Amino acid sequence: MKGVVFNDGVEVQVFIQGESWRQGNCLSGSIQITNHNESKVNQEVFGVSLAYAKFKELKKKSDSFIILDEFEHMAQDGEKKNWSFNLDENCAITDKVGSFYLLFGKNKDYKNCGQLQLNILPHLLINDFTNIL
Repeated sequence: MKGVVFNDGVEVQVFIQGESWRQGNCLSGSIQITNHNESKVNQEVFGVSLAYAKFKELKKKSDSFIILDEFEHMAQDGEKKNWSFNLDENCAITDKVGSFYLLFGKNKDYKNCGQLQLNILPHLLINDFTNIL
């Protein structure tokens, strides 16, 4: 999966391996910052965050993200930097109520960040148990 967002002339690209993940899996990928401005930009203010949000709250455009983990980018212009987040074995799954999101762009500016919705599936043991029933 790939996402791109522009913040004040700075291009932020996020690459993530996979399309769906199970509870307890590790999300991993990379982030690349490219400055298209002539002035220097502090790249430490850009990063990736793992967050959870309810769909109703997102539709209201409220600041509804619950930030679970953050990664700050500290690399040179154009250089890729790897990141990873571990999902808890008892984390919420993607359902009708809400989902996990990967937020990327300027840290702490979640309304203007890029958002990738993550498809989190039940743990394999739970999936096998429900198939037996």
